[in-house]
Amino acid sequence: MTNRRDEEDYRDRDKLAHWDTQEYDAVFLEDLDVAAMTEQDRNARNIAAMSWYATIQAFERHGKKNGCHLVKVLPEGTTKRCAKCGVESDKPLWVREHSCPSCGLTVDREYNASLEVQRLGLERLGVEFEEKE
Repeated sequence: MTNRRDEEDYRDRDKLAHWDTQEYDAVFLEDLDVAAMTEQDRNARNIAAMSWYATIQAFERHGKKNGCHLVKVLPEGTTKRCAKCGVESDKPLWVREHSCPSCGLTVDREYNASLEVQRLGLERLGVEFEEKE
């Protein structure tokens, strides 16, 4: 049973990495400290089952093959920092909406974090990027 699930996970990871690295010039991933996450989180088993390292390896392998840049960014602040103006605001984990007190941007917290990861990745590549209003 586990081998079948592992095989399916491998195929899914591989398909995702293949498609993303063919479709985009660059892929940005958070450089998560999975070991630390599994030590302190009550969801340690679920986090470990994600095989984050294997996912990164798949993206690295397909990125090289498809000429796509893979950029790992530090996750610190990505869910707290506003992707539009850069102001950080503390919020508990259960708050799923990002609402910036400075510029008024209101979006899903994960969407805001993804925009921030994209901005940090582009910054590491030396590319200037400005979100269109």
